[in-house]
Amino acid sequence: MDAKTVRRAGLDYWRQVDLREHANEDAFWSWVGDRTVHLFSKRGGSSFAQCPFASGDVLLFGCETVGLPRDLIEARGAYRIPMTGPTRSLNLSNAVAVIAYQALLTVQPELF
Repeated sequence: MDAKTVRRAGLDYWRQVDLREHANEDAFWSWVGDRTVHLFSKRGGSSFAQCPFASGDVLLFGCETVGLPRDLIEARGAYRIPMTGPTRSLNLSNAVAVIAYQALLTVQPELF
């Protein structure tokens, strides 16, 4: 995560990012602790608009090419961003932006 191209993507904001890298899945779930984790996937059941966001929640997305593991979605459930048409219409960064702003709207509506 210290590559020049990654830092450039963060522009002037990179030093304000509280980045956490986890060695593996177990380390991630240990870090999560008792916080609520919301999963987002094209294979999710309910619309993201139904997600009960709260301060401190963790938002989990899969990688852009394969998404989240199917067994994780089946075990924990996931929300989806509705897509129109037969092709994917949002890349991962756009999907994260949609969800992040919905979460912000829910948790801090006074900002809107």
